[in-house]
Amino acid sequence: MIQLEDILKNAKQVIEPYTEKIVIQQLPVDVLAIIKIYLSDKDMIRLLSTYQIMNTLKIRFAYNDQIHLQKIPMQMDGKIQDVYFVNDIKMDDLITLPYYKNIKNIHYHSKSTSIPCMVTHLSFSDEFNKSLKNKIPTSVTHLTFGDKYDQPIRDTIPHSVLYLKFGYDFNQAIKNNLPSSITHLKFGCKFNQPIKNSLPGSILYLTFGDRFDQPIRDSIPPSVTHLKFGSLFDHPLTGNIPKSVTHITLGEYFGAELYPKDCKIPNNVYHLTIEDDENARDQDDFYEEIKNIFDLSPSITHLVFGDKFNMRIQKNMSSSLTHLTFGTWFNRSIKNSIPDSVTHLTFGSNFDKPIKNNIPSSVTHLTMGTYFNQPIKNAIPSSVTRLFFASVFNQPIYNSIPPFVKHLSFGYKFNQEIKGNIPSSVTHLYLADKMNKYFIADGIPNTVKYLILPSSRKNDINPNDFSMRVIWCDDFCNYRSGRGDSNDSNYLSYSEILKLE
Repeated sequence: MIQLEDILKNAKQVIEPYTEKIVIQQLPVDVLAIIKIYLSDKDMIRLLSTYQIMNTLKIRFAYNDQIHLQKIPMQMDGKIQDVYFVNDIKMDDLITLPYYKNIKNIHYHSKSTSIPCMVTHLSFSDEFNKSLKNKIPTSVTHLTFGDKYDQPIRDTIPHSVLYLKFGYDFNQAIKNNLPSSITHLKFGCKFNQPIKNSLPGSILYLTFGDRFDQPIRDSIPPSVTHLKFGSLFDHPLTGNIPKSVTHITLGEYFGAELYPKDCKIPNNVYHLTIEDDENARDQDDFYEEIKNIFDLSPSITHLVFGDKFNMRIQKNMSSSLTHLTFGTWFNRSIKNSIPDSVTHLTFGSNFDKPIKNNIPSSVTHLTMGTYFNQPIKNAIPSSVTRLFFASVFNQPIYNSIPPFVKHLSFGYKFNQEIKGNIPSSVTHLYLADKMNKYFIADGIPNTVKYLILPSSRKNDINPNDFSMRVIWCDDFCNYRSGRGDSNDSNYLSYSEILKLE
């Protein structure tokens, strides 16, 4: 019999941060995926059933053992609304099931042109590249092609399709080939076809791949609200973006060959994402281009930098910006960088620079990334009301938390004395795994209304020991996203907790 220790040897790099003490319910999904290689589907399900937090991960894994549909227990009647199949399935068997009437979505992953009727969510393997003319049933609402698919699509996409996603290689003509039912359309990397008079007027979300670089004059439907361009797109925006668009994403090379007057974004757009790479252009050129965009488009209040962005920004780039979010790779000094208008400031995973005297007093919501672990004494302005630290942060907080913070969150590694260090303004306090239970029991002021803990602490934390309500929540500390145990009224999602006052 294979021992757990033998299995974990194959996951050494993944579990290295957890080697202080391996607790099975705290193993990351990456390690569990390796464990699954050595277990049957039945044994894997048994393992995941041992702890509540792991039980919720069952749906994250694919199971290959054959099981007859009729063996699914009757007590599941009413709970099964989505079913997933890979290749062969006899729909007649599905129809005879007692809970068939409750099934809303049938997901089917295919490697061939044989598609069963009644499938609603259809996807193809990455290797599939055959004609599907008149092959896709009209029950399909969500259609995803694999990376190698590159076939003409005339008479291929049924009028039932709402969500359409093409893979990496697709680069075929689309004029008169897309139904007017589509609301979400995403092209892959290689698509670079003319789009004038080609896109249906039903589209709300439109995403182009990295190699798309076609003119867009009179081409974007007036229904589109979210518009995303890829890396190479560099055509004029001025006069070419419909008034319906509120969110726009620009790639690394946008503006490289354009005059400033060509870069005006209409006043209806308030949310701008820039997917920029520090290797794509000169720092000074980039700053001039982004400042020009803001000068021409003062309606932009939300700015998000993509994951590859890692350049210095300057305080005077915009006076209208209220929400500023940095991507994963950003790790530059922010001295004299954050505009004084910003109220919501979010850093990405890699950011770990000093923040003292660098956060403007306008900021009310401050979120630090995974690896931030800098001293915070006298570093956070008193304007902050929501303060979130992530996994690595483990600095003393004596006289460090501003007096008006209401929501305060500490991540996985935080294990500092909190007694006398949590201001009376805090109503929502989030604490994670490493926090000493004696610090928790002895250090929380009575003014806290909600103590939020990961469900892994259920074994050593008794809710009855606290005057405030104890809530179990895992998605705030990056374990997963979901509501957890629906039968436990004290198990809430992060979004549900934010609604509590």
